[in-house]
Amino acid sequence: MPKLLQKYVILMFVLVFACFAQFHRFKIIGFCPLDNIECFRITLIDTLAFLADGDLTVINIARPFSPFLITKIDTTSSFGYSIALSYPYAYAGGDYGFASYDISNLQIP
Repeated sequence: MPKLLQKYVILMFVLVFACFAQFHRFKIIGFCPLDNIECFRITLIDTLAFLADGDLTVINIARPFSPFLITKIDTTSSFGYSIALSYPYAYAGGDYGFASYDISNLQIP
C-alpha cells in the first residue's frame, strides 16, 4: 500500500473515531412506568406533561428525578392522537374529529 494511501486511511480512521467520540450519551435521570401506553405526542405546560396516546395521560414533572402519573383523561373515540394546550383548555384531535377539554380543575397532588 503506498504511503500516501496509508496516511489517508489512518487520517480517515482518526476522523471517524473523533466524530463518534464526540456524541454525548444522555442518561435517564427519572422514570415513570406507564403500562400499555403508546405515546404519540407530548405537550408540556408548567409542571405537567400531557401524553397523547388515544386518551390524554397527565404526568407530574415538577421533580424530574421522580415523575409520576396524575390521571388519564378518557377522550372517548380516540380523540387524543394530537394535542395542544392553552391553559385552562386542552385540545385533542384524532380519528373521529376534534375535542376540547376544560383542565382548570385538574387535581394536581
